[in-house]
Amino acid sequence: MSTQCSCEHSTRYLIAEREYAGCASIIAHANCDFLLEAFKENSRFALKLTSTSENIPHGKQMRIQIGGLLGLQKLIQGSLSVADKVDNVHACVQTAYEKYNSLKHIPFNEIVKSITEWKGRRG
Repeated sequence: MSTQCSCEHSTRYLIAEREYAGCASIIAHANCDFLLEAFKENSRFALKLTSTSENIPHGKQMRIQIGGLLGLQKLIQGSLSVADKVDNVHACVQTAYEKYNSLKHIPFNEIVKSITEWKGRRG
């Protein structure tokens, strides 16, 4: 994810000339899958998506993923400043789980603000 997010469970591998990321933890992977779907569903209106099952353009996918994780980090740290990097996604997700007693109880409306504000690289 453009080196803005890293995780203790991240694995990287190369196929031909492309680099792929994977997850070495079944539980961490399931938690991230849940959050990604929640980020997509909750930001649908703001990103003008009619459905989360449609093919989402790469730029919007990055906005959902990186903006969502940055928003989650901002939410759990209670910080008004916007960090530009998440050093450990798993630790961030675990802290959110502990703070809200479930990933389902996270106030996603606050995270959507970070998703819509996130700007990718400009060439």
